[in-house]
Amino acid sequence: MEPLRQDDPRRLGPYALVGRLDPAGTEIRPAGRRFLGLTPGGDRTALVSTVPAEYADDPAHPHRFRAEALAAQRLTAGHPWVLPVTEVGGSEASPVWCASPYRPALPLPTVVETHGPLPLRTVLAIGTALGEALAQLHAGGTAHAGVTADAVLLTAEGPRLTGYGTARVTAPDGEPRTPHPFLAPEQITGGRPRPLGDLYALAAVLGYALTGRPRGTAPDPDPATPCPAQLTALLRACLAADPSDRPSAEEFLRRLSHDVRDASRGTSGADRLPMAAPGTGGASSGPPPSGPGAGPGGTVLDGSAAPRGGVGLNGGTVLDSGAGRAAGLLIPGWLPRRVSAALAVQAAAVLAAETDEDLAPSAVSAPGPAPVQGAPMPTQLDGGASPVGVSAAPTAPDRPGALYRPSPLSRRSLLTAVSSGAAGVAVGGSVAWTATTEEPPTLSPAERLASRRKSHRRLKGAPPTPKWRYDFTEPAKKFFPLLWQDKVALLADGTAATGIDIRTGEELWRRKDTSPSGQAWPLGNGLVLLAGSDDLLALNPRDGEVEWRSKRYRKSGRRPYATILAAHGTVIWLVVDNDRSSTPDNRSVAAYDLAEDRELWTAPLPTDYQESHLLPDALVVVTAKKGEPERFTAFNRRTGDKTWARTYKSVRAGQFTTVAAPATLVAADKGMLHGYELGESDGKEQWKVEAADTHDQAVDFFGVPTSHKGAVYVADSAYGTYRIDARTGKVTWRSEADFDLKPADRHSTPDTAVTPDGKVLVSAGNVEVDAYETRNGTLLWRFTDLPGGKSGDGTVLQRRRAVLSDKYALVVSGRSAYALPLD
Repeated sequence: MEPLRQDDPRRLGPYALVGRLDPAGTEIRPAGRRFLGLTPGGDRTALVSTVPAEYADDPAHPHRFRAEALAAQRLTAGHPWVLPVTEVGGSEASPVWCASPYRPALPLPTVVETHGPLPLRTVLAIGTALGEALAQLHAGGTAHAGVTADAVLLTAEGPRLTGYGTARVTAPDGEPRTPHPFLAPEQITGGRPRPLGDLYALAAVLGYALTGRPRGTAPDPDPATPCPAQLTALLRACLAADPSDRPSAEEFLRRLSHDVRDASRGTSGADRLPMAAPGTGGASSGPPPSGPGAGPGGTVLDGSAAPRGGVGLNGGTVLDSGAGRAAGLLIPGWLPRRVSAALAVQAAAVLAAETDEDLAPSAVSAPGPAPVQGAPMPTQLDGGASPVGVSAAPTAPDRPGALYRPSPLSRRSLLTAVSSGAAGVAVGGSVAWTATTEEPPTLSPAERLASRRKSHRRLKGAPPTPKWRYDFTEPAKKFFPLLWQDKVALLADGTAATGIDIRTGEELWRRKDTSPSGQAWPLGNGLVLLAGSDDLLALNPRDGEVEWRSKRYRKSGRRPYATILAAHGTVIWLVVDNDRSSTPDNRSVAAYDLAEDRELWTAPLPTDYQESHLLPDALVVVTAKKGEPERFTAFNRRTGDKTWARTYKSVRAGQFTTVAAPATLVAADKGMLHGYELGESDGKEQWKVEAADTHDQAVDFFGVPTSHKGAVYVADSAYGTYRIDARTGKVTWRSEADFDLKPADRHSTPDTAVTPDGKVLVSAGNVEVDAYETRNGTLLWRFTDLPGGKSGDGTVLQRRRAVLSDKYALVVSGRSAYALPLD
């Protein structure tokens, strides 16, 4: 499952979309966009398809898409190897879409491009199953008109053919169609899709599966792949330019059966093709019997009569009860193990997926999980308590900020089975897969592997499931949240400050008598310093009780504070007015010790304060008069003496960071990053780094850099992220975004932050939040919530911000905050 992209819809009909089926950048581009979607409550999971984004300006394309989807809904039901279309929706005002039951599946191009050409036994099984599907469609007088490699989905139980009518959707009959390696020549010129065109496409698909190369001519199989001469000749016949020279679907199956038998006799070991035993679909050393005794899982390979009125090789295929020749080939092991493992990973990823609606507050308790085969239904304990390991769904909160806490029982821990339909039942952030049929299906190898997956290990690349979500009534745009000692998250809205238990999401306290702004500063005595609307105060983050208020620096005090510059231990540095009537031109820098309750020193402040940075031996204050460059003034932290003052070329406030060792000023100037000496030296430039070109154009801007122990981290406007050695300016690594977005402006360039232990880098911007290993730049996960706006239109209410501790990332996005565990 691939993450959603910026231009993808977040909802189609009743389905909240959680990911893409097709990865970006595949050689064979899918004919449509395919998503995995969940219904409200997670009771159903579906494969949801819609028109490609590039056809948004073609008003006729959605109409053709809808027409073919409706036709598929009528004609594909009951075909054993065709994925049925169960729902069609959309209108002129909303995107057209269709949905099919979901089960773990990989598009054929994804498998081939990731794992290489498929073994002969797998290709023959695919060819047999798809041949049976086409034979049944053709017998009803219908051409599929959409057999392409991307239309073939591989599941543990066999291939499923999708994409009904794709050729007719691309262009109406009589109009030329874009050449495609799987499209018959007569259809490229605008001819009406007919059954023999499906045979051309099927041969092209099988040739692609054998060789890994999409071609519209006879395939040239890999020498390492044992390919019988009969199979090569059959594919060449199907790829004939003249449709009359191609075999029918029935003839294709008859000739293909000889290749199945020859391959079984000519190979050994793991490559030997099994022959199904009567009624079981299992392996057998000899050919299965024919006639009435053959069960529904058997195969007919000897040309005799088929069971229960089915047709043998001399007359067609066995399609009774959904069984045919393919059923005997699609036994466990028909897929390479690496593909089965990938299916298991996808199954777990879908079960672990959370939609924004999963995290939304609810006033109604969620239902308990549906019983799984062999497991008792959970019961209430005495006193009305929830069963062990399952927490009750939250009720509507009695405060303005809505809070949601998912159950400790995770989606992944309830992965037990995957049904032939598809469906998960959401239980407050947990999910159990249940069968949509009365008889639970037999688990495939991929599903058994998925069910044994430990729930405590997050899938590689998948974002951590939020521990909780907090909704603001009105987000405080001027307050930057704080994570205190991996225990408490300090948040604020327009009316109050709130403390949240970072582990459980429980609201510990709420103070309505203060509206904090700026930054919260942790102090060495276990308190947190806040700049309130009127007061400067220190409170206990555990219970919100105010332990100290400043009489001297309050707004009505003798020396009103203007802003907090820094805090360390119990010492705070402030910008203060020299008296109540002071103007911005008459302010000072003051150092105050809360433990000793005394002012340590004060010094005049240059005009027009911008920002400050605390170094081991100095407080650096940045000021700038209008029209003049920023001026850096360093004050001795202990005495307040001015140690040096300097201006730097091309350095603007809000666009730089400082590095303690070596003492370096790192500043971003559009697409250039500069490293300057910082301290009493002459401040000359030590190095510079130019942003890498990407998307066939130069990157316009660097964002605000951040530093940690001699390393500098920064993002650029093309959403690439860098680690740079602060001493030498050498780029240690650069990550590139794998979504196709044009470079943004400076103001939308992601911000970066590093955990206190220096192990994880987080980049947060308007698109998403990404986490990387600082050691080598490996992407750990991507997280994005559903965008704001009245209808999920992607409007960004407020850029995402990330606050980090060693164990948690607190992501603030618009009106919500999410707590993501980092372990």
